[in-house]
Amino acid sequence: MEYRHTQFGGVIFMGVFATMVVIMILAVSLPDVAIPLFVVFVGLAVCLTLFYALNVEISGSVLVCRFGIGIIRKRISLSTIQPVRAVKNPWYAGWGIR
Repeated sequence: MEYRHTQFGGVIFMGVFATMVVIMILAVSLPDVAIPLFVVFVGLAVCLTLFYALNVEISGSVLVCRFGIGIIRKRISLSTIQPVRAVKNPWYAGWGIR
């Protein structure tokens, strides 16, 4: 069985990217606080790289979930997964992975 799906975090990506642009503008216009702003910018860039998407893949007998570039991942053997069923979550249950 082969399955592969990528869920791109568009809202998170655009929000973090917009924040990074604002931080760079502030760093250029306020040189006294440029170093702390640069540290925050690098932290946001790392978070964006690590969490911009969720990839789910079933290959052979293993389920693999990876965030972003794949440093954060989880492998689960299909034999350990109990029977499942599809559910519909209400809108007020929040955004993201459910």
